[in-house]
Amino acid sequence: MLSQLLKPLLLLLFFFKLCPISFAQEDTSKIIIIKEFKIIGNKTTKENIISREMPFMVNDTIVKTKLNDLLERTKSNLFNTSLFNFVTVEPVYFDENNISVYITVEERWYWWPIPIFDIEENNFNTWWVDKDFDKVNYGLFVAKENFRGRKETAMLLFQAGYTEKIGIKYIVPYVNKRKTNGLSIKLSYSRNHEVIFIVQKTIISKKK
Repeated sequence: MLSQLLKPLLLLLFFFKLCPISFAQEDTSKIIIIKEFKIIGNKTTKENIISREMPFMVNDTIVKTKLNDLLERTKSNLFNTSLFNFVTVEPVYFDENNISVYITVEERWYWWPIPIFDIEENNFNTWWVDKDFDKVNYGLFVAKENFRGRKETAMLLFQAGYTEKIGIKYIVPYVNKRKTNGLSIKLSYSRNHEVIFIVQKTIISKKK
């Protein structure tokens, strides 16, 4: 009698012992662990500027069905920085559940020199009558984006002629540890060769 009661009890214990294993195997087959990421092609841009745009971290666990969305979001975030011409984000599998994410970027041109030629007249036709080169401004504006590889921007202005100008502007997008606040500094000086002023004469009459 006792043996008949023990037999179903042992079968029940054996069933509960196997169930967690089978469930764990089923859950494991649906997830992926990001073991590492590799950044390729960033000759100027610092790695931390790129990794800031990634919506994942090393050792993050994600559902397999969400992997493509995660990779597309990473690609979109990097494009939106305006630092790269091309971006590819691809998974490399170590095994069924562990991957590495390869991020390949092609950096764009960061130097922007712009010549300055400006006429201090109402329009070009008015200036063309006398061709007075003393009323011409000329110089160069230079901008260096992604300065120091940290997404900073440095700008220089040199202008001579009728209005002399010199200026510098420096933009730092991130100054705090969380990289949420930025800073902009601008210094400039200008001088005209002519100073225009108006003298008004007022006549006051008094009645006796």
